[in-house]
Amino acid sequence: METVLAEPPKRIRPGRRPSTSRNRPNALRDWLMQHPKPMSMVRFAELIGVTPSYVSQLTSDVPPWPGRDISLRIGIVTEGAVTPNELAGYPPPD
Repeated sequence: METVLAEPPKRIRPGRRPSTSRNRPNALRDWLMQHPKPMSMVRFAELIGVTPSYVSQLTSDVPPWPGRDISLRIGIVTEGAVTPNELAGYPPPD
């Protein structure tokens, strides 16, 4: 009798969630790119205590999971326009 093995799970890099859609909404990107712009990415990075490169990653199609402290700082700087749930990929409440 032959044993059939299940397909191994896909590997996910630590700190990243699986991509379900390349074009899903990104509240932080939307906030930073609104017109007029609230501030530059460099200034935003300074205010939340990260590098501009990390802010660029956060606004990408497949952003990394920000830590709780960074999520809190983003919420403070955006005055609640971007919530931790939105950063985690959950849609805003209706």
